[in-house]
Amino acid sequence: MEDLCTGEELTGTVTKLKTFGATLDLGAGMQGSLHVRHLGEGHVEKASDFMAVGDTLQVRVFRIRKGEVDVALADSAAFQKRLFSDFAIGEQLQGTVVGVSKVGVFLDVGAVNAALLAPENVLDFSMSALPELFKKGQKLVVKVAAIAPMQLDVSMK
Repeated sequence: MEDLCTGEELTGTVTKLKTFGATLDLGAGMQGSLHVRHLGEGHVEKASDFMAVGDTLQVRVFRIRKGEVDVALADSAAFQKRLFSDFAIGEQLQGTVVGVSKVGVFLDVGAVNAALLAPENVLDFSMSALPELFKKGQKLVVKVAAIAPMQLDVSMK
């Protein structure tokens, strides 16, 4: 596992289909997780629409965390997205609102996962006003406020 690095292309064999993806045998005793959102463009509901147990797939490693390997199909647009570690504090980003919840606004900023715009990082906010202020598809300019392995926080301040 210590020889494995982000971006590496591997051949994996599907060993298990799950509700939201698949488990792949990557060889050398390693397993990888392939989530349906990393299967390709558009909305995919079931991995079984694309693959079956025993299928061999070309995948790329896009994240290694706590001994777990996350992969995307080698030709997937998901792999073209940036890792959180590729961002810099203060970097200005263009984001698209993909969701609004009690914890804040989730933005697609070209990262492997959505960035969080927390209520305290919005100018003149109130928790109840978030759904009125932000709508899916809305474009925002934000800057990177904090970077963690599992989360990218952005700010409008």
